Amino acid sequence: MATDWNPDAQYSNLNRASAAILDFAPPSALSISLSSCPTQSFASSCSLSILPSLTGSLAYLASSTDLPRQKPTLHSLVHNFNISALPKVPTSTHNHYLLYGQLHLPSSRLHSLYTRRLSPHSQLLVSSISHPRPPTRDEPSEMYITYQKDKGEYASELAYSVADGMASASSLFHFGLIDKGVESSHSPSTPHTARIDEEPDDDGSGGLKGHFSLGGEIYASALEKSAGVSTGLRFQTLPDTHSPPTVLVALLSPITGYLSGTYAATVARGLSLASRFEFNLFSYESVTTLGAEWAIHRSEEGEREQERNDDDTYWDENSQELKLKPNAVNSIPLSASTAIDEKDPIQGYVKARITTEKSVALQYAGRLKSLLISLGLVADLSNPHKPVQSIGLELQYLSPGNEPE
Repeated sequence: MATDWNPDAQYSNLNRASAAILDFAPPSALSISLSSCPTQSFASSCSLSILPSLTGSLAYLASSTDLPRQKPTLHSLVHNFNISALPKVPTSTHNHYLLYGQLHLPSSRLHSLYTRRLSPHSQLLVSSISHPRPPTRDEPSEMYITYQKDKGEYASELAYSVADGMASASSLFHFGLIDKGVESSHSPSTPHTARIDEEPDDDGSGGLKGHFSLGGEIYASALEKSAGVSTGLRFQTLPDTHSPPTVLVALLSPITGYLSGTYAATVARGLSLASRFEFNLFSYESVTTLGAEWAIHRSEEGEREQERNDDDTYWDENSQELKLKPNAVNSIPLSASTAIDEKDPIQGYVKARITTEKSVALQYAGRLKSLLISLGLVADLSNPHKPVQSIGLELQYLSPGNEPE
């Protein structure tokens, strides 16, 4: 993120890792988009949806920090399952900001976002949805104001929704490990992580090595005269160990009677599975969701060729990203953008989801040079007359303006 903020530290993102498998949104229309980054701090995008109706949008983004200029990897373009970074104490002293706006046509609906780093431990987010005509009940104008704070050991969030007067406060506490002396992301120094499991595993017993996060949220709306509370617990493995990437989350909302448990893990090379069980303590209704994500890697011959031509980087299975080897230079020149693209070991992602309500969703995301291709299908097996609800194809072209000369 442009403000160098860790979103996984917030309670609102407790299920962010498993959501990549269980809550992905397949394309439901035929759409084409073009993105370009003409300058180091400005980017633009336009999209056109042809089916089932003709719609489009224009989007712009401005940042106080330099945007990535190298050709991005497929991993950075697709939301996929991975273990988040370790909780750390923010130390950045730069008050970076990001501005984003998207105009939808022909409805002229405007989405906007402004976020700014207020201090090393806090940031402000303001997002809005506005309509040129008087908003209807189905399409109201909206504004959200969020104040976030991250102290390393815990993170808190205050949010307010103007339309319905909903106010909420949440906190998430981390136990087990914390980065005490993390420098800014621009610092060349290597931080030391203080963990509770630094002892070597001499007995060979193995097991999952990770840390816990415990949090809760309270919310109330004066307009709707409603209130609620929720609590959640998350366990996830450490990103720098040999333990298979695993995340377990439990959520409880006692007032509404909502209870859920989520489990997600990488079970084989490139294959991640997830499941979620939701239960209502008052109505006894339940829904089970199963999902899978398969990362299509290069062929063995292509990987051997990559290893012969690559001496400085390696692919980390836990974090699912390219990393520099310890003896390599701590930066990659912009002129290496083409090489970064060629060294990307992920050729595509296949996702599938099914629920006990007989809802099925499939998605494929792949890349051909500068073209990102996404196919999607949503089906309802409980409807024998129309089982297929939507089929979509999305083409996103990354303009050469994203790359340095």
